[in-house]
Amino acid sequence: VVARPGGDEFILVVDGLAGMPALAELADQLYRNISTGIYWQGRFIPTSVSIGGALFEAGDTEPDTVLIRSDYALYQAKRTGRGRAVIYDEAVRGRHDRANRLGRHLRNEIEEGDLEFEFQPKLDVSTGEISGVETLVRWHHPTEGRLTPDRFLDLAVENGLMAELDYAGIDALFRLGRDLAADGRPDIQLAFNASPQLLADPDFQPRLSRK
Repeated sequence: VVARPGGDEFILVVDGLAGMPALAELADQLYRNISTGIYWQGRFIPTSVSIGGALFEAGDTEPDTVLIRSDYALYQAKRTGRGRAVIYDEAVRGRHDRANRLGRHLRNEIEEGDLEFEFQPKLDVSTGEISGVETLVRWHHPTEGRLTPDRFLDLAVENGLMAELDYAGIDALFRLGRDLAADGRPDIQLAFNASPQLLADPDFQPRLSRK
């Protein structure tokens, strides 16, 4: 059974696979066949595909469980360079479990306001004075230690937390802006990084205007 949930994503449901090696062989065969390219109106068009595969396991009762696993494997295929097939094996399961645990911790940190924010100064080279600041997020995890954004932003994207993480950074930045204004520096420009998830949030502009 082949289904197209939307865009350029397709779901294949295959019955009768003997196990993980058979799934890996099928994924490799699909990858090779799709990546050969096509001819259209006398022109060659190269094609590529990223594949994530997972098995319906003993004890599974909901199809969504397998979809979640295969979607995570697909995310890993895209994250590690695209144009490849990744199977949800024990190694991928371990990364997924860790990502879920950290994702829950990150959600709590955002909701409780426990993340830390640093403010990187922007220097006007013509005058030598600070003209603005940019907010940077930092996370001190209780067991993982101090995590920099390159280690947890992917978690935020995977868990649908990127927009809320950005909002937390904006709140911290505007608090700093009010402090600077009270200290006689209302001219300091405030800057933050806006993720695609934040820009796609319909509440972004209204919330920003209320600041």
